[in-house]
Amino acid sequence: MKFFLFFISVFFAFHSSSQTSFDIHISTENYTLINGDTPCIDNNNNYYIPYNSLTQYPNGDYIGKIIKLNEYGDLIDTYSLPELEDSDISFAGSSLLINDTLFFIGLRRYYDNNNAVLMKFDLDLNLIDSTEIFLSDTLQLDGFSGFEYINDNLYILASCGHFNSPGFFSGLNGILFYKTDKSFQNTTYTYHIDSNEFVFPYDFTHTMNNELIVTCLDWKYNINVNPRSFIQFGSFNTNLIPISSSEISNNDLWSHTDIERYQDSLFLVSGSQFVANATDPYDYNEDLAVYKINSALEILDSVFITHPYNIDTLDNTCSKCLDYYDDDNIYFASNKNIETIFYLTNHPSWIRLVKLDADLNIIWEKFYGGDRVNIIKGIKATPDGGCIMLCDFYDYEAYPDFFKTDLRIIKVDSDGLVTGIPEEGGLVIKSLLLYPNPSSGHVSIETALRDYSIQFFDGGGRLVWTSSKLSGNQEMDLSHLANGIYLYTVVDDDGRKLDDGKLVMER
Repeated sequence: MKFFLFFISVFFAFHSSSQTSFDIHISTENYTLINGDTPCIDNNNNYYIPYNSLTQYPNGDYIGKIIKLNEYGDLIDTYSLPELEDSDISFAGSSLLINDTLFFIGLRRYYDNNNAVLMKFDLDLNLIDSTEIFLSDTLQLDGFSGFEYINDNLYILASCGHFNSPGFFSGLNGILFYKTDKSFQNTTYTYHIDSNEFVFPYDFTHTMNNELIVTCLDWKYNINVNPRSFIQFGSFNTNLIPISSSEISNNDLWSHTDIERYQDSLFLVSGSQFVANATDPYDYNEDLAVYKINSALEILDSVFITHPYNIDTLDNTCSKCLDYYDDDNIYFASNKNIETIFYLTNHPSWIRLVKLDADLNIIWEKFYGGDRVNIIKGIKATPDGGCIMLCDFYDYEAYPDFFKTDLRIIKVDSDGLVTGIPEEGGLVIKSLLLYPNPSSGHVSIETALRDYSIQFFDGGGRLVWTSSKLSGNQEMDLSHLANGIYLYTVVDDDGRKLDDGKLVMER
């Protein structure tokens, strides 16, 4: 086993027999990147987390790494993929734990093509076996979107396209399925490409009858002229033959979608709906939603996490942002206060985590971060009712050199808390966000709180303004407040403090 040197800063790990929580930063001398993955959790509540280190941006080598943490966030073991002379191998965003064996997907990058690399490890991170799959001289493999284990076979979803095709991202315009057994024998693949549309696969799951349900984004028009995209569902049998399809469509764009099998015949699907800026196609805001669909791919229920068409909310999400453990422990995550598709910003950002019940009612909504730029890349609901979040993490003062990122791992309990965070310098957790901050007068409040009041105090501790009997998101005019720093407190009807913070008025 090849070990590497890095620095881990554990801000807190709460040791408890029932629930644990922690906030960990992992830094290397390189650029640390996560490819939208979720950790594996074994029967002892150990976490296995793959990520990548880039020696130099943009032309360095990728080095795939795995870390193993116990339930308290303590480091147990590490592994690095071997460095190769003619190529590099990175972990490509999907992993499985089957009994006591870990399965990971890698992307081996050559000068003129990419190959899939399948790897399996024991729980001590010893490499047991690996195999490399070559596609063809005409088919381009770009990345992986999902990994499932069905009837002793591994099914892998990827994105692909023909070389020199007119696609959006290097000619990507189709979906690719791999199928192999646990010994990596009898590997087959099939792909589906439509030369008139750009189809980007994001995730898949399977029904009780072992039909594969895939979520894709289907781009209908030229992205630079009249962009429209749809969430498309497709079902395949275990021989990878298409069965049926359906879509969520309207007059806007959709980005990032995730699917999880929820019950025997029900599925949860997340979607990000956005309207692009007419003068800048990379400047957009996403309106976030979670849907419940049946095995016939019909929508049964939905909830919007953000207000539709509120271009000022600066929300966006990732492709591994939805997970659940049981009926009343459904989690959805997104980014807050990051303006662009490339997650590049010169101010602090937040991660939004929402907990839903079986009827898609919001149990609670919390925001994490505010100290650096925090970018959600994947989540996993945990057996104790909590959730673990994998994030890219960088200092906004380093803008625009944002690829110098570290890995942040946040484990929250069932109430969304990380117990014992230091008052200064640690992770900030909010139930209510007030922005913009600094403000020139108009502010927006984003929260899932109900029946609350917000009180503003000046620097001398005097109460200068109160707004009562509020529920959910609000818009406020504070232009009557003079320039300066104000402290605010959020309380419920009984006067119990729910949140607090600082607002700067600046004109």
